[in-house]
Amino acid sequence: MKRILSLFLLCIIAVASWAQLPEFSSTDSPKFFFVKFASGNFLNAPSNGAKLVTTNSAAKPGTQWAFVGSKSNFKMVTENGLWCKYSGDRFVATDSQNDASALGIYSRSDGNFEIYITSDTSRGMNQWGATSAGVELGLWQRNNGNNSLNFVTIEDVDLTDYSALDAALSTEYAQVSASATYTSLPEDINDLRVWFNKPGTKTGVGNVWMEYSQPIGNGHLGASLFGGIYCDQLQFNEKSLWSGKSELATTPTYGFYRNFGSLLVVEEGEGLDLTKTNPITKYVRYLDIEDAVGGVNFNRGGGLFTRRYIASEPDDVIAAHYTAPEGQKLAFCISYYPGESINNSRPVYNEAYGEFHGSLDLVSYNTQFRVVPLGEGASIYADEKGIHVANADEVLVLLAGKTDYDGTNMKTFTTGASAEDLATDIRTILDRAADKGWAALLADHKTNYRSYFDRVKLNLSTGTADAASNKNTQSLVDYFSQSTNYKTKDGLYLQQLYFQYGRYLMISCSRGPLQVPSNLQGLWNNKANAPWHSDVHTNINIQMNYWPAEPTNLSECHMPLLDHIINLSNSPGWTQAAKNNGQTGWTVYTESNIFGGMSDFMPNYVVANAWYCTHLWQHYRYTLDRDYLKRAFPTMWAAAKFWTERLKKNSADGTWECPNEWSPENHSVSKENAVAHAQQLVIELLQNVSDAIDVLGDEANVTDTQVKNLRTKLEGMDTGLHTETYDGAWGNPFNGISKGTELLREWKVSPYSKAEKNHRHLSHLMCLYPFNQVYPGHEYFEPAVNSLRHRGDAATGWSLGWKVNCWARAQDGDHAMIIIRNALKHSTSYETDQNKGGVYYNLYDSHAPFQIDGNFGTCAGIAELLMQSGTGIIDLLPALPSVWPKGEVSGLKAVGNFTIDIAWEKKLPTLVTIRSHKGQPLRVKAGEIDLTTVLVAVNGAEVTPVKNEDGTFTIEGVQADDVVTIDFTSTPGAEGIESVKANTKTPYTFDLQGRRNTNTGNGIFVTGGKKVIR
Repeated sequence: MKRILSLFLLCIIAVASWAQLPEFSSTDSPKFFFVKFASGNFLNAPSNGAKLVTTNSAAKPGTQWAFVGSKSNFKMVTENGLWCKYSGDRFVATDSQNDASALGIYSRSDGNFEIYITSDTSRGMNQWGATSAGVELGLWQRNNGNNSLNFVTIEDVDLTDYSALDAALSTEYAQVSASATYTSLPEDINDLRVWFNKPGTKTGVGNVWMEYSQPIGNGHLGASLFGGIYCDQLQFNEKSLWSGKSELATTPTYGFYRNFGSLLVVEEGEGLDLTKTNPITKYVRYLDIEDAVGGVNFNRGGGLFTRRYIASEPDDVIAAHYTAPEGQKLAFCISYYPGESINNSRPVYNEAYGEFHGSLDLVSYNTQFRVVPLGEGASIYADEKGIHVANADEVLVLLAGKTDYDGTNMKTFTTGASAEDLATDIRTILDRAADKGWAALLADHKTNYRSYFDRVKLNLSTGTADAASNKNTQSLVDYFSQSTNYKTKDGLYLQQLYFQYGRYLMISCSRGPLQVPSNLQGLWNNKANAPWHSDVHTNINIQMNYWPAEPTNLSECHMPLLDHIINLSNSPGWTQAAKNNGQTGWTVYTESNIFGGMSDFMPNYVVANAWYCTHLWQHYRYTLDRDYLKRAFPTMWAAAKFWTERLKKNSADGTWECPNEWSPENHSVSKENAVAHAQQLVIELLQNVSDAIDVLGDEANVTDTQVKNLRTKLEGMDTGLHTETYDGAWGNPFNGISKGTELLREWKVSPYSKAEKNHRHLSHLMCLYPFNQVYPGHEYFEPAVNSLRHRGDAATGWSLGWKVNCWARAQDGDHAMIIIRNALKHSTSYETDQNKGGVYYNLYDSHAPFQIDGNFGTCAGIAELLMQSGTGIIDLLPALPSVWPKGEVSGLKAVGNFTIDIAWEKKLPTLVTIRSHKGQPLRVKAGEIDLTTVLVAVNGAEVTPVKNEDGTFTIEGVQADDVVTIDFTSTPGAEGIESVKANTKTPYTFDLQGRRNTNTGNGIFVTGGKKVIR
C-alpha cells in the first residue's frame, strides 16, 4: 500500500502537445508515439478484440503507437502488438497485422491532425459523442472538433498513473455489512435523504462517481462523497476553475471546467487488517437534503464510528468530522491528489496544513486544508506523504479553495490578486473555521442552508397513507419502476424527494457572490475532460438549470446566471460575436465558457441572447425589484438592438424574420429563415424589453424613435406559430397522432419530416413552455400539444424535464406523470447514449451521461403541475396528476411576488393561502370552481371575488403584506347554504351550516344544489 500511496505524491506535469507528424517506421524497428486528442485524452487499445477508447492516463498499456508505412498509407500498432482496425462502426484492436486498416493523416487548419481510413477520406477518427475518458472511437465528417489530434513523444507526456488513485480507492475492508433495518439509520437524519448501505467503492459499477457519489456544495465550492472507510475520498471542485479564454475557438479548445482534485483520508496505524471477513457492520451512508449534511456510520470492535460532511457557505469551507467510540481511536493520513491538466504545483504538507496551487489560461488558484485532531494524547505531524494524526477521539478536516476569477473585469477576468494573496486568504478562512470548531460550523451551516430550503415544503399522499419510505435509494429507484409502484406511499416519496433534491442541488451549486452560473454538471465534475467540457451550453441546458429558481422560491440562486449575463454582455467575446454577424450589441453561441469565450459550433445559432434576456425579465416579474431591472435593462436593450438590426422582411407576407437560424439540434435543416424557435424567442425578447420600458419610463434612457422602431418590429414579427398536417409518413398513428392531425410547425418552410423522429429538443414549443404564448383556448394550443405528443414520451434525461413542464402547461397531469416515471427510471449507461435517459441511483439525471439540467427541469415541472402564474393569473392545481389525490405544498412563488400555499384532497383544493409582498393585482383560477361560492378572506376579513369574462377571479384591494385565504370547505356569509343551493355546478357536498362535508356520515346534505338524505 505504501507504493500506491507514494504515487499520490507524484508531481502532475503539464502535458506539452507538439503539433508534429509522427515518425513513420517499420515493424522491425518501430518508433512509438502517443496519439493525443485536442480534448486531452489519449488513444488506447485495451485488449485484442476490444474497441479502441480514450483514456486520461498515458501510463496505461496500449497507449503508445508506431506508424508503419507512410503518411498517406500506414498501419498503427501498439507497444503490445495490437493493431488498429475499423470494423464498420468503431475502431477495434486486433492482433493480426493483415486485418489492420490502412490509414492516412490529414493536416487541419487548427494546427492539429486527423486520422482517416484510406477507403473513406471524407471522415476522420472521432471521439464518438463526447470528449471524456472511456469514449469509443468511430468515424465522423472531416474537420469535426472531436477528430482533432496530434502526436507526442514519451518525453512530452506526463506519465502519472491516475489508475493508482482508482487502486487506492478500491482498497477496502474485505466485508462491509449494511444496516440490517431502517432503524439502524442515524438518529440525526431527516426524512428527505439519499442513502445507501454500502460504500461506493464496494458497488463494482463502471462509474462510481456518476452512479453513487453524493454531492455537497456551498454555491462555489463543492465535493463528491463516496463513503469509503479505509480510504475516504472527498473529490472537490471550485466553480471558476476553468481553462480557456475570452475568444472564439474550435470546439476542442474553447475551455474546460476542470476537476480540482481529491482529498484522501486514509486509515493507518498498527493493527489494521483489510483481510478480515467481517470487520465492519451496520454500515450506512447518506445525504440529508433537509440539512445538507452527508454522513457515514459504521460499527467496528463493538463501537459506533461516525463521519459527517458539510459545505458551509457562512464559513466557506468543506468540513469533514470524524469520531471514534469510547475506548477506540482514530489514525489517518490526509493528503491531496490533484486533478489532471490543471498545471499544479506538487502538494506540500507542513504542520497541520496541506497546500497546492497553479494557474490555467486566465485564472490562478490555491487550495489548502487544515487538520484538527481532538482528544487526550492526540498527535499530529507532517511528512512528504501528508498530514498524519493518531490517537484521536475526533478529527476535523477543513478544506478551502478559490481562484482569482472576477466576472466583472472584462480585460483579464481576474482580481489581480497575487499567488501570495490567494494563499493568505485561504489560510485565514481555514483558521477562522478551525477556531469555531465543528459544532458551531455545523449549526451555522444548517441555519444558513435551511433559510433557503425550508421555504418550500411538499407532502404527497395516496389518500390513505402519506408519502414515506424505509427503502435505501437504490432499492427505491428499482422498486419505483415496477408495475404500479409509483402510486404507493414509497413511489410518492421518491417523487417528493426528487422535487426537493432539485432544490437541494440548486442551493448547493448556485448561491453566494461568485458570478458564475451552474454548468452542465452544476458544480460537480471528476474529470479533466468532462462530457461537452461541462460547459455553459446555451441552446437549452443552462436555461433549464434555472427554471426552478423563481417558482420554487430560490430567487437569490438565480443571480449567478443573471450577473453572468449582465457582465459578459460587455465582454470582448460576446460583443465580437455580434460584430461577426454584422450587428451591434452582443450574443453568445451554443458552447461557451465563463470568460465570454465560445466554440465555433453552429455559429448561426445567435438567438441565445434573446433566451438569456428572458431570464433577466423573469427575475423582475417574480421579485418586482426595480433597482435590479435598471441594472439589467442595458443588457436587454443591447440584445434588442442586435435583433432589430438583424431582422429581415419577408417580401411575400411582409413579416419580420430571423435569418439563417437553426432549430437545435435538428441538423437536417441547418439554416432557414423564421425558424419557430428563433421567432418565438425574439418576440418574447422584444415584448419583454417593451414592457421594461413601460416600467422604467425615462430611466430606461432610450429615445422615442428607438422605442417606436422596436415596437414596429415587434408588431410586424412573424409569430413563429404556423401549422402543417401530419401526412402519416412516420406511421399512422405515430405516437398517438393520426394522419390529418394539425401540428405546430418547427420550420416555416421545411416540413416536420425533416426532423429526426422523436427528437429530444422541443425547440418549436417555446411558446408552450417556458413562455406563455399559447395556452388553453388559444388557436394554436391544440396544434402545439399535438406536436408535443408527436415527439413521443422517451428522451434524454434533460428532455424529459422539458416534457414534464410542457405537459403541465397542456394541463394534462397524467401524461406528465408518464414522463416523470420515465425520468425516474434507472439509467444503465455512463457514456453518451440519448436512449438511456432516466436517473442514476444517486438521483443524478442521466442524459446519458450525467447532466444536471434534467434534475432542474423535472423539479420545475412538478411545481408547474401544482401552480402556474406565467400569464399573470395564479392558476391553482392546473395539472394535478390523479396519483396525487391528496397533499399540500407551501412556499411556491408566483409572478407578482406572491407566495402560495395549497392543500388539496380528493384532487380538489381545500385551503389556499396567498401572501402578497408587493400589493400587485391578484387574479386567481381554481379549475371550474366559482370562487364566489367559497370563503375568501383578506387578513381574516371576508371579501367577495369579482368574476372576470375569462373565468378567472379578481380579489380586489390586496395590499403589500396582506394575507389572502381561500377556504374551499366553507361558504361565504351566514347564509352560506343559500349560495350552495344556487350553485348547481359545485362538485362539493355541504352540510346545512354551509360547511364542506368530507366524510360519509348520515344526515341531510346539499350536493349539486339539491338536498339529499343519507
